[in-house]
Amino acid sequence: MRHLTIDEAKTYMIGYHFLNTNELKGIDSIKVVFDRLHSIQYDPLDVVGRNSELVLQARISDFKKEMLQQALYQERYLIDGWDKQMGIY
Repeated sequence: MRHLTIDEAKTYMIGYHFLNTNELKGIDSIKVVFDRLHSIQYDPLDVVGRNSELVLQARISDFKKEMLQQALYQERYLIDGWDKQMGIY
């Protein structure tokens, strides 16, 4: 068993969730994010942006909401559905 300090654990989790990188760019980065996270909760409320769009915007430097629409409904490598909550897989 390996023991991590709190700072090491924080650094690992931030890196794992792609929150410390500017390397992700373009629509192909959506595939990279979903290969790692597998799903994102979908929330239809749009106060400053939908949850799924905000999650991707935090990870992909040039993200536009049209990119998610393209991945879901044109290229169809993502789907939306129910698994206890509405999500994108």
